[in-house]
Amino acid sequence: MRINIEIGDIEAFIELTETNSFAKAATNLNLSQPALSRRIQKLENELGTTLFDRTTRKVQLSYSGRNFYDRARGIIEAVKTATKTLSEKYSFPSIIKIGVVHSALRNILFSALK
Repeated sequence: MRINIEIGDIEAFIELTETNSFAKAATNLNLSQPALSRRIQKLENELGTTLFDRTTRKVQLSYSGRNFYDRARGIIEAVKTATKTLSEKYSFPSIIKIGVVHSALRNILFSALK
C-alpha cells in the first residue's frame, strides 16, 4: 500500500487540532479556509478515516484524529530534526576567507577587475 501524504497536510492537521478553528488555522498557515479544508479532506481520504467531527459551529478531533495526533507531531519533529541535521552537516560557511601573498595580490586584483 502506497501512502501519498504531504508534510504540509500533516502540518495543517496539527494546526487545526491545536486551534480548533478553520479560520485561525488557515490564518496561521497563510492559507485560505477552502485550501485548508482541501488539505484536511485529502489527508482524511489518504488515511481512509475521518480525523475531525465537524459541525457548523465547531471542529474537534474524532477518535481516529486523537490517535493520529501524537504520531503526526512525531513525524513533523522527525522531519525538522533530520532537515536541521543535514543542513548543519552539509552547509558551507557564508563567509569564505582567501589567503594571498601580498605581492601577488596586486596582479590577481587587477586581473579580476579587467
